[in-house]
Amino acid sequence: MTKAAQELAASKDAAGFDALRASLENAKFLDAIDPPAKPPASRLAMNLWKILRTLSENKAKEARGVIEALTQAPAYQKHIARVDLLLEATETLRPPGPKVVEYWKTYSGHADIHAPVLQRILIANRSGEALGLFGEMMANEGFGAERRVNWIHAGVPAVRNDAGALVMVTKLVDDKRVSPQVRLGAVEAVFDWDDEWVPIHGPGVYRPEARALMHKPAREQVRAIAKAARAWLPIPGPLDAKITGVLAELDTLDSREKPAHGGS
Repeated sequence: MTKAAQELAASKDAAGFDALRASLENAKFLDAIDPPAKPPASRLAMNLWKILRTLSENKAKEARGVIEALTQAPAYQKHIARVDLLLEATETLRPPGPKVVEYWKTYSGHADIHAPVLQRILIANRSGEALGLFGEMMANEGFGAERRVNWIHAGVPAVRNDAGALVMVTKLVDDKRVSPQVRLGAVEAVFDWDDEWVPIHGPGVYRPEARALMHKPAREQVRAIAKAARAWLPIPGPLDAKITGVLAELDTLDSREKPAHGGS
């Protein structure tokens, strides 16, 4: 059953996607491919994940439609493993449809057991909707400050050249309702880097892009973050030195883009 479902998930056949959707919405089918009495050591080892991952990698709009439909299926509402796996599958949906965004919001609360999976998916998705919800989660004082800082350190450096992500960080740093510890963590994620922030996955996975690749809108947003941080936060000396160094680097990048005087 799993192999046949994977083949449908990888296809371009509209009728096949309809059949696959019907199967994946069926709790009996889901229990058959992953018997509850024999749970695997990891959720990512479940047969359901093999199918959902194949769907998420399929660029056909029908494949995306199946994932979106599953966010409304009862079989994925209260089953812990299935919720996590469906959240994983939404990572590639850019831009996310309204149903997907609502599905994300369902699990974004500070007491929700799926929040740790969701926050990582939101950063990886990178859409405006995803980054906006990530920012809301990081501003939610219901989450412990240290927990949010760890999430910010793990995720934000990977998108710190992205102007949209930097807008989200600027709003977070500027929000005086958010604890200073969290706001400083966001500043660190933009201006600093420590390999120990993501020891589970290894620095090679999340090491930030070189700032030399940063486009001008993103550079301007970095300056806005520095301005807000220095205006509202007690910045430690070493971090302030990092900020100064980054701003100097951005000035150099700006100067290289200016046309030479006397050119045509």
